[in-house]
Amino acid sequence: MKRLFLSILILLLTLSTLCQRVLVFPFDQKSGDIKSLWLETGLSASIEESLIYNSILTVPTEHLENYFKEQKLISRPKFPLSSQIGLARKFGASHLIRGEYKIENETIKINYSIFDLTTIIKKQQEGTIEGSVHKLSELTEEIARQFVNGMNIQFKPYPQISNDGFESYIRGRSATDPILKEVYFRKALDIEPEYYDAKCLLAIVLKEENEISESVKILEELKTKSYSKSSLGLRTLGEIKMELGKFGEAKELFLLSLKDSENAEGHILLAKLYLKQGKKEDALNEIKIAETFGTHKREIEEILKELK
Repeated sequence: MKRLFLSILILLLTLSTLCQRVLVFPFDQKSGDIKSLWLETGLSASIEESLIYNSILTVPTEHLENYFKEQKLISRPKFPLSSQIGLARKFGASHLIRGEYKIENETIKINYSIFDLTTIIKKQQEGTIEGSVHKLSELTEEIARQFVNGMNIQFKPYPQISNDGFESYIRGRSATDPILKEVYFRKALDIEPEYYDAKCLLAIVLKEENEISESVKILEELKTKSYSKSSLGLRTLGEIKMELGKFGEAKELFLLSLKDSENAEGHILLAKLYLKQGKKEDALNEIKIAETFGTHKREIEEILKELK
């Protein structure tokens, strides 16, 4: 009965993922100053923020960046449409959002396309939006709105954030250097002190820099808050608790993270936790679920080796 239940659960998760998992590929800059190249990832991250807020599953921009590093590619290689579609399918995405932009005199013009990959590949929507480069959230929210409305879901506008605060946050997401990330997230919080998503990502950077005490303090404060990255915050706090040997608290946080939003990372972390506790069957069940997301192949393979 347990195996049957697991099989049904995996099937339902897979179907759910195929229905609403979006890869927003970094947009190509066609013209503009080299200083605005951060918008290649910045635009996709901004669209992703709005989709997540509307409960749409996405392939995190960071997963794509990590894949580029694993393949020893340059930070943001240029891919033709066929390769972008291939990568979207590799990550288990049912839809691809891609585009290009150009900047002239503080005005940005964005051309975008939305592709449905569920059966045959077809262009679902396309369009052009134009406006001030300093109103990034308003422009990218319109692209997200088109996708969400196309899924017959009532669109929820992203919480009102000042343009400067949002730009600092997105610059932090786009940066690859941890110190720059911290600088931008702290700047965003100076402008918008209750910007929970910025707090969450700051805590993660601090964890990576081994500033565990400050990271835990922030994540504990966020534990009961409602924000688009709450699943990530709970998962990260759980990971710290697991490293500290607090397995009961870690499990509770991983389960809360998965309740908030199904994700491969949560199941992988649960598998690692069960391995530490010698619960190999439970660990294997979690890895089987994680595999349905089509991501983290290398990490999953390492855990499977430990389970043999």
